[in-house]
Amino acid sequence: MERAIREDLKGLGYGENAGRKTGGSAREALLALMKQSPHATTLELAHKAGISQKGVDWHIKRLKAQGKLKRVGGRKSGRWEVLS
Repeated sequence: MERAIREDLKGLGYGENAGRKTGGSAREALLALMKQSPHATTLELAHKAGISQKGVDWHIKRLKAQGKLKRVGGRKSGRWEVLS
């Protein structure tokens, strides 16, 4: 499964370390995944990005603070809106 996730991220333009993201590159990967799947849950994003769900939450908090990400709608039926 991990190999499939890495291949998905490579298809989005990320290199050999796709799925082993930290810092800014993880945030960029998450933004790309959210553009591709705006209704994705944080658990789905964690699996696709190869980071923990807590890590996804941490990055989302920072992306919202930077004005790059917004949640539109409710917790269950909402979607991610990438602003940058």
